[in-house]
This record gives sequence, C-alpha cells and structure tokens, in this order.
Amino acid sequence: MSTASASPHYLDYFPLRVIPPDSQDALYKAVFNWIDCAQCSNAGKCGAGNCLWTQKRILGLYHQHYVDLTSCCSPRDWGTSHLALRSHDDLIIIIRLIENQPKTPRDVLIKKHFESYGTSQPIDVEKGRAFDLAFSTLTMIPCSESNHHLNSEPIAVWVTWKNDQTAEQLVRSTIPKATFMDPGIACRVLQSVSAEQLELAKIKIVATHKFHKHLYFDPRLRVVHIFVHVGFLRATLNARCDAFRPNNDIVPRDLALETIYTVADVIFRRTDFASSEVAARIKCDMGFLDFNPSQWSEDGDAALIGFPYWGRRLSILLKEVESARRKSGWLLLLKKRFNENGRVMIFIGVLTMVVAIVAVVYQARPGAADVKSRGDEAGRCGKANETYDGSIML
Repeated sequence: MSTASASPHYLDYFPLRVIPPDSQDALYKAVFNWIDCAQCSNAGKCGAGNCLWTQKRILGLYHQHYVDLTSCCSPRDWGTSHLALRSHDDLIIIIRLIENQPKTPRDVLIKKHFESYGTSQPIDVEKGRAFDLAFSTLTMIPCSESNHHLNSEPIAVWVTWKNDQTAEQLVRSTIPKATFMDPGIACRVLQSVSAEQLELAKIKIVATHKFHKHLYFDPRLRVVHIFVHVGFLRATLNARCDAFRPNNDIVPRDLALETIYTVADVIFRRTDFASSEVAARIKCDMGFLDFNPSQWSEDGDAALIGFPYWGRRLSILLKEVESARRKSGWLLLLKKRFNENGRVMIFIGVLTMVVAIVAVVYQARPGAADVKSRGDEAGRCGKANETYDGSIML
C-alpha cells in the first residue's frame, strides 16, 4: 500500500495545468517588464496614470493563449526523467533569463539554468522543450525541435532554435526586416488592402496566434492569416525599462508597432465598419480600436507606411485585390453593355422567332402543298415541251 501511495498520480505529469494568480502577475512582469504597483497591488484599478497594470484588461486573449499553451504541457516519457518544468515559476524564470540575455546562445542559457537542479537533471530533450516553450511565450513565435518533416506549408508553422543561436537572432531571422516599400505602392496598399476588399477578392481572413504567420497568404486555399494578439503587441510597446532590468526588445518595438498599424489602419481600419465587423467575427483582439500607432512612431506615419517587416506580404495581397478588381471591372462592363442593348437584342430575338413560326405555319397549310405540286408539274411539262421542240428542229 505504501508503494502504491508513493507512486505519482498522472496529474503530477501536468505541472502547468493550473496557473495561480501570483504566477499570472509574475508572467506579465517577466514578459513585459512591468513592476509592482504599491497603490493597487497590481490589480490595475488604481488612479495612477503610469500604472501599467491597468493594461491587464487588454491581455485576456494572450492570457487564454498562455493557458492553452501550458495546461497540456507534459514530459514525453513519463517516469523516465525529472521534470524540466515543475511549476509556472520555473517557466517564468527561463523567460526572464532569455529576455535579460538575448544575445547569449541557447546552449549556454540551458546549461546556466539547469545548474540549479543539482542531481535532479532532466534529459536534454526536456530541457530543450522547456526553453522552446519559454521562447514561444515571450515572442508568440512557436518554437519546437520536432515534427518539421510533417509541415507542408511554404511557411514553417514551428521554428527551430539552434543551440548556437541567440534568441535575438532567431526572432530577426524568422521575421526579417527589409527595405522600405515604394511610396506609390504603399499608397495603393492603404487604399485597397482592407478586410472588405480582401473578401470581395474571395480571400478568406482567418485568425492566427503565430506572430510570424501574420499577413501570410495561402494561394491554394485563398486564405490570409491575421495575427490577432493586439493586446500583446500593445503591452510590448508599453514595456517598462529601468536601471536594473533593461528592456532588450527581443521583439523589436518597430516590429510590434508596424504590426498593430497593419491591423488597425490597413486590414481592419478603425473607421471602416464593414472591416471592423470582420475583425470581430474572427475574434481579433479589438484593442486596436482605441489605439493610434502613429502616436508611438518616432518618425511619424512616414516610417509606418514603409512596411519594412510586412511589405512583401502586403504587396502580394495588393496584387490579388487589384487582379480581382480588374476581372470584376470586365464583368461590370459586359453587364452594362448588355443592359444598354438588352431591349434591341430581345426585339431581334422575338422578331426572329415570329418569322420562323410564320414560315412553319405557312409550310404546314394543305393548300400550300397542292400549289407546290401543281407548280412542280407545270415545270416538268414546260421542260418536256422544250425538249420536244428541240427534237423537231433537229
């Protein structure tokens, strides 16, 4: 009996299935560099204008995603290895380590963290999975070492964090920054690439929780993915910097800002009711409605509409919208021509049918057949007379 009571319960292999309230606050402090508020005790209900905890209201979608991400987290081989993540606190410690040392290679960070485990060392695979989960939580870019051979999409669903690679390098290679978009093309994007226009072009808009899949267009399915975690991006912009824990911006601020801009002023357009309805339908975080990205840009709107991160994907969507618009234009022109000439065409058609019916009726009359037979007979007689007269002359 004592042996049975000492054996672990299967729930023990799901140590992150529940997140305590204090761990939730610790998560926000780790990911967004928030500091404790003495006035509201981190409840977010104080009147202090600089209290970052008031933003907890916009992180509901991110919190639910974190719960979904961690609640089923479990070792692959139960009972054969010590747990790499014994609680949410272990995961949060790893997040802090990655954020504070974004230029340190992954293998160095792993070794440094698990030194504190002493003789209860997890196997290497579980150590790597713990750091992958921490990176995914910190950046919203899903990270995994396995199952890449099952991926059939042109864009990787999961990214791989190599041992000699830093967290900063991984983010910048996954979402690279390119040159600024041509101003003329940028203006056409702002005019044409909205949720309403995309749907008119028969492109379906779907939500994604994967940051690097934002604005990715699948031409085979005619689906475009929109990153819906606006609250996460806003909190990233509002991250607190202090002398003890400087914000190293693993997720670059200009990337977060440009992403919000593409959601708020390009795709779902705060002033466009039809496009905003699409945002609500796909359960997008509606925090973009009261957010003005241009107020956060150091260089104003000019820097935002350059789209150095998402310009290539926006250009693809622009081509799809304009191509669909040209096809629609030809159809409208044909329809207009038909409407203009429709009555004439109908009159000609009716007249042709009347003439055909009259001809059929006339041919079907009994007298018409007799007249025709007499005419044929007279013709034969005349032909015979001509032959006869000819023979006499000969």
